Amino acid sequence: MLVDSGYDMSGGKSGTFPNDAQSDLVVDVILPTLDSNGLPTGVLMEAYEITPTSDTWNITVYGVCARAP
Repeated sequence: MLVDSGYDMSGGKSGTFPNDAQSDLVVDVILPTLDSNGLPTGVLMEAYEITPTSDTWNITVYGVCARAP
């Protein structure tokens, strides 16, 4: 059963030093997905670019699971 989730974004940044860490990406959805019994079993995530960027970017989504007692 899913007990926690998280993500890691890389790329999608713009600007020049010292502001080169400004991200053009926004995560607007991160929700658990449910099985037919209503138990959380996965993660749904959506993200978009605030300002169009030609930079390559990706997101890795993590789900932390544990056995139900």
